[in-house]
Amino acid sequence: MAHQPPPDGKLTPAVIAKALDSVPAHPDGIPAIPDDHPIWNLIRDLQVENGDLEADNERLKAENDPSIVKARLLKPFANRVFWYLVIYTGVVFTMIGLHGFRAWGFALPDSVLALLAGTSFVAIAGLIGTIISGLFSSK
Repeated sequence: MAHQPPPDGKLTPAVIAKALDSVPAHPDGIPAIPDDHPIWNLIRDLQVENGDLEADNERLKAENDPSIVKARLLKPFANRVFWYLVIYTGVVFTMIGLHGFRAWGFALPDSVLALLAGTSFVAIAGLIGTIISGLFSSK
């Protein structure tokens, strides 16, 4: 009785149970499966499915890497901090510019100007320092 491939192309326990117990012997004594035997299609399908599953497994491992998970969790916070500093620095530079050109009679005491300029510098330096230490930190 010749072996027939499963109708849906899936290798199930029922198909395995109906599989041939032996194959014709090779002249060298090594069993050989004919090249046109349907088992080769099943083996190829299993190899492709195995490759796909291994690729999915590697992708999931990469997604669950602690550094990637940490970066994903911190991204919204980092964006908010960045935009806060951008807006704060923009407001401070606008105030310093208005004071410098005395636009619309705008004037600030020197102590306030020093405080605004100092806090802006510290905020920018702190952000740059945090970014650099995050990029070049060693574990």
